[in-house]
Amino acid sequence: MEFDGWLTAILFGAVALLYASVGHAGASGYLAVMSWMDFGPEKIRPISWILNIVVATIASVSYISRGQFESRTFLIFSTSAVPMAYVGATIQLSPVFFKLLAGILLLTSAALLMLRTYKQTQEPVSREMNWMAGLIFGAFIGLLSGLVGVGGGVFLTPLLLLNGWADAKRTAGISALFILVNSLAGMVGNSANPFQFGPELWLWVAAVGLGGWVGASLGSKLANRKLRIALIVLVLFSAGLKFLLTA
Repeated sequence: MEFDGWLTAILFGAVALLYASVGHAGASGYLAVMSWMDFGPEKIRPISWILNIVVATIASVSYISRGQFESRTFLIFSTSAVPMAYVGATIQLSPVFFKLLAGILLLTSAALLMLRTYKQTQEPVSREMNWMAGLIFGAFIGLLSGLVGVGGGVFLTPLLLLNGWADAKRTAGISALFILVNSLAGMVGNSANPFQFGPELWLWVAAVGLGGWVGASLGSKLANRKLRIALIVLVLFSAGLKFLLTA
């Protein structure tokens, strides 16, 4: 296997560890890695979803088994998000527009992740979520997830926290399962545009599986949380700029 395949595996694994340690599956980070490694747009979405499914499955089992979940909120958001993720995945964007959209998404993700970190330092607030608002936001997040190749957790998590619709613990479980079902819908929607995967895919899957398991298991014990968030923000910001500058 070429050196690039092993280097990509190491980077994917590191992204999975970092993201899982703060309750995410890592799709925006995988986009960042693939932008640095000059992957073509036709490869980015399916690879991102496959890796997302692996890590989101691990995170979902981990958080839900610990009772960090709330079914009503998850069902409202996913009811509209899943079909829209499927629709978004059936749309093939031009390389230029894909890079522009991905760059904007990564920069927005960096800003939202910082907001999420700030919110989690505040006292927990619990408000009843309006189901219509949940359906509307879910549809928008699902469509964007399908178009770009993410699971939508980076948008759902700060939305739940900033509106007080779930506390930090339940938000982790809701977001993990939301990411999983959106990524599965994206894979199904993209099936009409199959991409031939090479043998290195299995190495990447193993890398993110290991990184995701370590991150989800030891997240609370790893080094300073704010430092981990800062590293993720730096990754997203630099990759977002690269997408925009090369569009």
